[in-house]
Amino acid sequence: MWTPIETDLLPFIPRRWRLILSIILIGSALVLAGYSVLALSDLIGLCSPDFRPRQGISLKPFLNPAFPDHLPWVEYRSSNPYYLYLLGAMLLFGAGVFLSNDMPSHRKSPIPWKAEIILALLVFLVAVFFRFYLSDRFPYGLHYDESTNAMIGNDFLDEWKPGAQARIHDIRDQISSKDDEIQALMNGGMTDDDPEVIRLKTERQQIRRQLEDVQVPVFTPQGFGKATMHMYQIALAMKWFGSSIFSIRLPTMIAGVLGVIALYLLLRLLCDVPAALLGAMFLAAMRWHVNFSRVAYDAIEAPFIITITAFFFFLAYQHRDLTRTPDPEEGEVPLTCRWIGFYWLKWVVITAPVWLLSGYCFGLSIYSYKPLYLFPGFLGVFLIARFIIQRQMLRWNLIGFCLFGIAAYFCASEMLEFRREHPEVFSERLNMVSILNFSEPWKNNWGRIWDNLLVSYRMFHIRGDINPRHNFPYAPMTHPILGALFPLGMAWALVRWRTRLGLFSLGWFSAMLLPMVLSIEAPNVLRSICIIPVICLWSAIALRQFGLCFLVLAEDWLPGRKWLSGTLAGIGWAFTLFLAVVFWRGEYQLFFRDQLPKPEPYLHYDAKFVDMARFVNGQKGNFYAVSDANGHNSLKLLNKPGIWKNHLFLQQELPAQGDEDIDALYIIMEPWNRPDKRRWLEWLYGPEVQGKDEKDPFGAKIFSWFRVPADIKMKHRGFSLEVADASGEQEAKILPTIPSLSFDPGDMGLSSPLVLKGKAMWVIPEGRQGIQRFRLETPDRFTLWIDGKVVLDATGTSEAIEVEKDLLAGAHQVEFTLVRSGATGRTQVLYHSPGNPSFEDFGGEQFHDRGMLPDGLRMSWWFGSRRWQTRPDYVWVDPVINYRWNPPYKFPFSFRWEGYLNCPISGNYVIGTEAWDYALVEIDGNKVVESPNQRDQKNRYITGTMELSQGRHKIRVLYSDDIGGGEALRLYWTVPGRGREIIPEEALSY
Repeated sequence: MWTPIETDLLPFIPRRWRLILSIILIGSALVLAGYSVLALSDLIGLCSPDFRPRQGISLKPFLNPAFPDHLPWVEYRSSNPYYLYLLGAMLLFGAGVFLSNDMPSHRKSPIPWKAEIILALLVFLVAVFFRFYLSDRFPYGLHYDESTNAMIGNDFLDEWKPGAQARIHDIRDQISSKDDEIQALMNGGMTDDDPEVIRLKTERQQIRRQLEDVQVPVFTPQGFGKATMHMYQIALAMKWFGSSIFSIRLPTMIAGVLGVIALYLLLRLLCDVPAALLGAMFLAAMRWHVNFSRVAYDAIEAPFIITITAFFFFLAYQHRDLTRTPDPEEGEVPLTCRWIGFYWLKWVVITAPVWLLSGYCFGLSIYSYKPLYLFPGFLGVFLIARFIIQRQMLRWNLIGFCLFGIAAYFCASEMLEFRREHPEVFSERLNMVSILNFSEPWKNNWGRIWDNLLVSYRMFHIRGDINPRHNFPYAPMTHPILGALFPLGMAWALVRWRTRLGLFSLGWFSAMLLPMVLSIEAPNVLRSICIIPVICLWSAIALRQFGLCFLVLAEDWLPGRKWLSGTLAGIGWAFTLFLAVVFWRGEYQLFFRDQLPKPEPYLHYDAKFVDMARFVNGQKGNFYAVSDANGHNSLKLLNKPGIWKNHLFLQQELPAQGDEDIDALYIIMEPWNRPDKRRWLEWLYGPEVQGKDEKDPFGAKIFSWFRVPADIKMKHRGFSLEVADASGEQEAKILPTIPSLSFDPGDMGLSSPLVLKGKAMWVIPEGRQGIQRFRLETPDRFTLWIDGKVVLDATGTSEAIEVEKDLLAGAHQVEFTLVRSGATGRTQVLYHSPGNPSFEDFGGEQFHDRGMLPDGLRMSWWFGSRRWQTRPDYVWVDPVINYRWNPPYKFPFSFRWEGYLNCPISGNYVIGTEAWDYALVEIDGNKVVESPNQRDQKNRYITGTMELSQGRHKIRVLYSDDIGGGEALRLYWTVPGRGREIIPEEALSY
């Protein structure tokens, strides 16, 4: 039993009545806070109709369209008093804490150790359940950031291969040798400007680049710059469990569970067992924390690092919390001991290693999520404040602080060295997401910060993150129970700010809210993930404070009657268990039933790529796959190596390049956005191949696939051929495809006189463009056209003809005619392209017998902005202009389409574009539509009107993208008397 201590705090009010008044104030605060939070939730249409214990709390959030999108928080006060009610609840709670301020802040828990173990184990199992339950299904998919992290980790596995470390040591020896040579020259009197010194330094820099390529870095510029600690963890998981969604996300699931354990340890150290169990209970199922524990982002490690660092720090930290009345059970710092030797032995064996462990955990913060860069700042401010409050602190902990700093520097030294050499990579992402604009007056920046601050605080109770990967769109980030409790816990921290827990939690919350307040995407709960433990901590403290007042009152009012305090404790734990069930049930319902199974998370987690990978894994037989799937890493991670021939540029693979004895599996992502690719496949292979549109679980099409068997592939590889007699009296006869233009009509059973005609589409790969040399030997009259221009023309001669032609990468129409009157012999066409050592037969896997599409526009592509007057980098034919570009079209890039627009009738035509960036449409040399390249004009429908007569009109379309991120262009028309539509293929020609 706690023995009351006499105090001068409000001496005219007896302790017993102060405790009763405190209970009334704290209880009123709880009721008012709960009412305020529920009312705030209803403000935007969040309904909570069912609070029965059997159902739990089930929020069904939706956005009311009538609610303003950017309504400042202050405007709620005029129409809605509920935030004022919440503020009033905080004041009542703070007053109750103040009245009970002479209660012990570290009251010993009456919970038996066996009961504590059972309850802690229950909370641990709940945390494991929420993070591992259906982990292979939800979230379904693998977001691009997750797959990028996994691909980087997959590359790191090479470091663990035999011989990699030996290679690293060899390169380091070479660098050391160059350093010695440079130093010898400098000692000999040479300066940095001498050519020999410059040469050696250049060679040393080249060797250092080799070391960066072989050695796994601590930081990667991929994904706007990331520390690689999380990638190492993924690499280890994939090494043990293979490449799967489970193994990729396993490190974050473990980090989430460890975060719950760390919060339990921290609260048990700084408060007591009930607070520790309550805090862990809330964090175990908190939807915000669970969500990021189930995706492969390094962000979930950040709250764990702060929490575990704080635990080890305060475990070693010599202190005394200064309250109005000293706590008798807290004790003095042992500045002197009866047995000094035992004290120092304990310090060396236990305290010093804990200081080192705390510093090492602190040093890990620089290898994790970027908001942790604020951790040193707020920890420093905390220590300065504690020093001001308690001057003896420095004397008590000076050696410990030194050990802490040494361990932190030892851990972070490699990253600090990298940052010193590459300072620009650390600021790239920060500059992209920050609202601060240093070129503007600070008044404008302060206005943005204030607006973001209001939006950020609104996310807890009114309107949360709208990103389906972060939250059920628009739902408040905290459960109503937490939403009511944590503001009261904040009031406790403000009243008890002189204690370690109060001051540290206030600094923690304020510092880690800044990344979201300064972000252009507020509210973005990923940026503010580090405040999650504080919310659970404050909620636990608020609930614990209410129960503690009752227990102290019972012991103070009725001394000796332990049965009453025991009964109250039992009622309190029963109520806590009921609260836990309601909280866990509500978070489960909203997360697993309402958030994850919806189409929005499926879309935002790029689940279509996982569906594609699993579809490919389910294919039987020998095949390779080709897709335009945006180069997504999920395909590389989840499919067996080597199965993807080229999934960046489907056009280059359309003539079915690849091994002759395996099938080609073509997969088109988002076929509704890329009908040109589907049209090409249907044109090249037609009904001879199987194909199907695959759908997601919600019935929407996600990709189309076509499987081209090996025999069909070979059947169409080469040149089509038809024969007619020289008089033209007989109808032409279709002959089998020939693989190349090295053939003898006599070997085919054909007799003269005859006329042979053939065609093919020739796709020149990138890297093989340029001067193409052709060589012809024929006894017949032979003519070869490429893109409608004569390249070879022979009348029958024994001498070889050689010509050159400059051709671009991409698709070209090849046609030939052979006229035989009576000669015999073999016609042979050879070609020599850049990169080939010698001439080879004009034919092979780059030729397809169907030829080019007959309709559409001739497309030219450039890498770079507005390069329409220079030589194109690639050419093709597009049946329509309905684009959503995938790599390798990396911005900036430029396009040009040229050809003819075939108008069915005369009249006034409306031409329109939906362009992500700059677009221009010209008809008969006159500008019709021009879309500006302004960021606020992205994908806006812009039109122009022109009087056109029936028939063909010359059309040119230009497009340039400097923005990136959502490259798209669509070309529409409105024919007189009809509605708007994409200009169809039959209306375009070249």
